[in-house]
Amino acid sequence: MDRFGETFDAVFDFYVTRHWTIGQTADAYEKTRAALRTGGRIFVPHVPQLDETKLAGPGLTLIESEKVGYALLGENSNNIASMDHWHILEAV
Repeated sequence: MDRFGETFDAVFDFYVTRHWTIGQTADAYEKTRAALRTGGRIFVPHVPQLDETKLAGPGLTLIESEKVGYALLGENSNNIASMDHWHILEAV
């Protein structure tokens, strides 16, 4: 992300790091933090692989966690998740 030469207010980790190793996720969040302005946020629709201690390393903190259901997907949605567990991380 440092290739842009800019800082960002927000980044979405939309089910990407969920499939990575903890090491890959830590590296990605460290690089993402470097491109976020202080107070910038990472929006994650799943439980992050890194706990709060590991998030603090690159300068991130968990500020909000909320389970959100999607009524339109209902029970007959052919294996589509009808609920996400959103987490908001903030650059400190």
